[in-house]
Amino acid sequence: MELDILNMFVDKDMYDRYSRFINKSSVSKETWTILEDMGVWYQAGGEAIYWEPFSTWFFLVRHTLMKEDQCIIFRKIFERAEILKDKAIDPKIIDSFIQRDYADKITEVSSVIAEGGLHKSLSDIEDLISAYNKEIDKAGDLDMMFVTTDLDELFDSIKHKKTIRWRLNELNGACGPIGKGDLIVVGARPDAGKTTFLASEATFMAQQLEPDQSVLWFNNEEEGTKVFSRIIGSALATSVDMVEANRGLYFPQYKRMMGGRVDKIKVLDRAIIHKSDIETIVKNYNVGLIVIDQLWKVAGFEKEATTEVDRQTKLFAWAREMAKKTCPVITVNQADGSAEGQLYIEMNQLYGSKTGVQGEADAIITLGKSFSSGYENVRGLYVPKNKLKGEDPSCRNGKFEVLLRGDIARFEGV
Repeated sequence: MELDILNMFVDKDMYDRYSRFINKSSVSKETWTILEDMGVWYQAGGEAIYWEPFSTWFFLVRHTLMKEDQCIIFRKIFERAEILKDKAIDPKIIDSFIQRDYADKITEVSSVIAEGGLHKSLSDIEDLISAYNKEIDKAGDLDMMFVTTDLDELFDSIKHKKTIRWRLNELNGACGPIGKGDLIVVGARPDAGKTTFLASEATFMAQQLEPDQSVLWFNNEEEGTKVFSRIIGSALATSVDMVEANRGLYFPQYKRMMGGRVDKIKVLDRAIIHKSDIETIVKNYNVGLIVIDQLWKVAGFEKEATTEVDRQTKLFAWAREMAKKTCPVITVNQADGSAEGQLYIEMNQLYGSKTGVQGEADAIITLGKSFSSGYENVRGLYVPKNKLKGEDPSCRNGKFEVLLRGDIARFEGV
């Protein structure tokens, strides 16, 4: 196995990327010596290692006083490495060192916490587990990271991509159906109907998913039972009071609507949700749609980020990566105070985002609320950013007036 490790690192990029996962205690002293010298070779400007010139440099430059019996051992290692240089490296070798390295880090953090250290917490362990999962993904088959160059496969994957439609036809025209890889950001001021918008669309989209797929709704805003009761009302286009008064009638109807599953839409209710919580839960379900209300309040990247703007940028980049790996993600972001009383909100008015949110989102949808008489239940639906292919090109960055039906938790076209 150690010869496999040496041959894995004859490429500088591989050495730079993975050598840090190997501990001195996990390999023989001879292998460790060679690995250290490979690092020196690369630092001196080498881009790759060929064993014959490297071994010459090893003996004549790095270890001029090495005893003959030790030289014999190293010569045999170099000769054997040369013979096996074209052997395919088992990805499990990389994974094993990554796992060992993170286990050591987690043990170290755990010891600090157990001893009462205030500068470490369980969130540090969650962050390490999250980082480990990302590194394991990176350590797999490198060819899998590239887009296929088989044109038939490429265009078939686009043609047969599973998508889900919006309830609002205005959004089908502007954005078209959404699918895996799409990150949608909904921006609005408080009390503009963000949760109602999510309920209106999620209940429609849930019915389009496969029978065993679920919508995962991460709620860190309103009280969870209120959100779920609004979801049921939205699905049935019925007021929450009516559903509660006639639950024997409406609950079976909701279950049938959701393909025989009352839990088709699963609502996680926590005031504080960490990104690692979301990652763990998503891995345990067959997910067809992820809803996060609200992403900017999700904990994570506090230690890596230098400012709150930087943290949010990292958070939205993380959400986009999750959409690429699993399913479409729809999330909410607050609009700042400049959007108060404004019917159509621009994307630069999203709170604390600068350009982070704008750069990551495939589409930004804003819901504006005017204070003008007669507009109490009207919202300005605007798509200021749109990289998606809508069904009506003229609506790409469309502005629409839509009606908020708060009584049945629905949005409808005017």
